Amino acid sequence: MNIKAISGRVEEARDQATNHYASALDSEIDMNERHRNRFCFFWRSAFAICALWLLLLNAHPAAADFDAGMTAFENGDFVAAHDAWLPLAEAGNADAQYWIGELYSFGKGVTKDFDAALPYYLKAAYQGHGRAQYEAASLLKSGNRRDESNEMLSFSLYMRAAVNGVTSAYVSIASAYCFGIGVDEDPVIADIWMALAMGPFADRLDVMEGVFCDIFGKNDEAYLREINRRAGLLKQAYGLASYPPP
Repeated sequence: MNIKAISGRVEEARDQATNHYASALDSEIDMNERHRNRFCFFWRSAFAICALWLLLLNAHPAAADFDAGMTAFENGDFVAAHDAWLPLAEAGNADAQYWIGELYSFGKGVTKDFDAALPYYLKAAYQGHGRAQYEAASLLKSGNRRDESNEMLSFSLYMRAAVNGVTSAYVSIASAYCFGIGVDEDPVIADIWMALAMGPFADRLDVMEGVFCDIFGKNDEAYLREINRRAGLLKQAYGLASYPPP
């Protein structure tokens, strides 16, 4: 066999060895990658399960503390209710924040203080608590807190409260549109919201003509039907709750 043939076989053998080694290396890398993915999946799953258990363990004492506060409140022990709710409120519990606001608003277990109540209402309101949105809106446009910026925020909170099922906000929204408080004045939209607020009495002209925004306007049966038609569309579009208020 000549040198050239021998050299060719050596090259062929070397290529085969290289390819075999590369294939084995790729297999090992692929296997290691699969093991690593399984390892990571295992620990991610374990971490998620642990986190869920911790959440559940922490949720039960919080619920128990809130219920204890409500029991104390219903029994007239407002100081105990305050002591039970305050840590939860400071930790971000929206229900507790709302009720701490209520205690300050009515002076139950604490000195009556609207300025102290407002921050708790607002904290709960920004978490979507409907009643807190309504109460915060009412405080923002009262006393020395009333200015253009707070009136606009108040109107926004009334709207959110209405969408969240607080039907008592309907009258406040109607008033805002009627007198241009926090929103551009619009008597017709005011009457639409008032029709929602009046519930089963909204189709009675003898009742509605006394609460229309422009009591000297063209408040006839045709106008009343149109207002109620638009009120129905508004209610359907936003999923608004029906009268009476909760």
